[in-house]
Amino acid sequence: MTCLLEARHPRLALAEYRDVMVRARHRRAAEGAELARVSSSWIDALGYEPGSNVLVTATKGRVYGHLVSSHAWRRLTSGTHTGAQWNRLVKGSARVEVSECAQCGRYYRTELKHRCPVMFYRPAAETPQRHGVWASLRSRAIRRTV
Repeated sequence: MTCLLEARHPRLALAEYRDVMVRARHRRAAEGAELARVSSSWIDALGYEPGSNVLVTATKGRVYGHLVSSHAWRRLTSGTHTGAQWNRLVKGSARVEVSECAQCGRYYRTELKHRCPVMFYRPAAETPQRHGVWASLRSRAIRRTV
């Protein structure tokens, strides 16, 4: 599919790409989890990687990884008492070792290969505002013709 979008010629037949969705899921799982602060007295931040079902918990300067379902993650983040929900849903589940990427800051399962996510940047503020000028001229011209 990317060959068509990028105007390249495909090297392999489309029949060989049966598991496109599986490969996309593996790529997303390799990106890792981004942590978000939560309101709890002992949990500082939580993150979830749906591709590998890893819940990352940061508390008191340490980071832990647990295997949990997406259902448990949704219940954990939708409740008001995050610590109590964590004890009920996560405590006792299988632990996995997680590492932090030095480049992107995301957490990933140590035994899996990590791939930093693609970042899209907006143009810098120093770039000339030609597009804004042209857009305003076009909008004036359109208003005159209507």
